[in-house]
Amino acid sequence: MSNNDRVVLSTHDLRKAFGGLVVANGINFSVKHHEVRCIIGPNGAGKTTFFNMLSGLLPLDSGEVRIEDVNVTHMPAYRRQKLGLNRTFQAPHIFPEMSVFENVLLAYRSRFRETSLLTKLKVKLEEKDAVEQALLNTHIQQYSGREAGSLSHGEKKRVEMAMGIVQRPKVLLMDEPTAGMTVRETQEIAELIKEIRKDMAIVIVEHDMEFVREIADKITVLYRGDLVREGSLEELENDSFIQEIYLGSVEI
Repeated sequence: MSNNDRVVLSTHDLRKAFGGLVVANGINFSVKHHEVRCIIGPNGAGKTTFFNMLSGLLPLDSGEVRIEDVNVTHMPAYRRQKLGLNRTFQAPHIFPEMSVFENVLLAYRSRFRETSLLTKLKVKLEEKDAVEQALLNTHIQQYSGREAGSLSHGEKKRVEMAMGIVQRPKVLLMDEPTAGMTVRETQEIAELIKEIRKDMAIVIVEHDMEFVREIADKITVLYRGDLVREGSLEELENDSFIQEIYLGSVEI
């Protein structure tokens, strides 16, 4: 098996319900190293809930989640992170009163050492290099010394992306990375994804179909807690069932 054929994240028969509302109905899903996978579906399809189950923020009723060959089903989010699964959110999760550099440094340290958020440690050369490279990759190096909370929404999302990639994950989950961004910012995020995919698999929940068209190797469609289709955008865009479930809310 080539490195590109190695499955880095998978689920088996993932099930979750809130009372009578089924949000995951036996989902079987897998992603390979270096793959860019986009997850689409109408509002309420269960996309963010699926991410919460993958990342350990929401316990399963039954089923299994694996990072490579490690069963992480009962592991908390921080242990999955240390095994190489990282996550960004619709609303950026950053420390607003810390500088951009400090946010990314903290993320880097959280992967490689056990340390209190309040611990003051001298910045090592390799840490400085890793943080500066992540800032460069996300085009926010000019904000390194700025308080993260003072940045625009799009810039805050870039800070969170830098916090994700600096940890060198095997899989990066990105929940609507272009939400609230301009056309130019969206194009820059597309270019960033094309660059960082050489180091990791990327799974993205996204509504912007032009963005999906540009970056996705494969698309997974969720609908009412079911994985209903997988394939390329070209394979899916003329599928009558996909057109029906969107009812014009999103044009594929």
